[in-house]
Amino acid sequence: MADKLERVIGTDSLKKYFDSPYMGAYSISDSAEPIVTIAEVQYGKITLDGGRKEEHIILQFREHNVSGMGEVKPLVLNATNQKALEKLYGKGADPLIGKKIQFYIDPAVKAIGGGTTEGVRIRPFKPKEAEPIPPCTDCGKEIQPAMGKTAAWMAAYTTKHYSVPLCAECAQKRKDAQTQAAEEAKPLETEDDSDARSTDE
Repeated sequence: MADKLERVIGTDSLKKYFDSPYMGAYSISDSAEPIVTIAEVQYGKITLDGGRKEEHIILQFREHNVSGMGEVKPLVLNATNQKALEKLYGKGADPLIGKKIQFYIDPAVKAIGGGTTEGVRIRPFKPKEAEPIPPCTDCGKEIQPAMGKTAAWMAAYTTKHYSVPLCAECAQKRKDAQTQAAEEAKPLETEDDSDARSTDE
């Protein structure tokens, strides 16, 4: 019986079709450096690619989806990333719980059997906490991404132009109000003004 295949279409990265229960270089979008929070440290025998079973330390994370990664899968902790964690937060499992780490892709990881391949690495510094985004001043709702811009960008842009953070909808309302006010502020042309201009001509 022939294999059952389906046509793949669209512009999304093909990395999503790598079906592994654990995180790999394919999990992270190009140039992305996602930040996640460690929820639990586990140890046990797992099944790796090719069906071989080995004992490993596994990191589980609080987030289910994050920007630059999509689905957050468990990480099989290797020696390099284990050393990075110790430098960041000390030895043992307990100090890791609730701590944030930042991933990046190392394009030159030594591959089993020779050569190099891509691999997931943990940045050797603590991720900088992003400042919380304030709600919209006018409607009080959470500022959402709009027009291809992030929520943080929208808050910063509207604060610069309107002196307060606004969502896209409220920013547009303010812009429309300013335009209308400017139109209404224009002096109305009287009949005498029109006659005077005609005489001048």
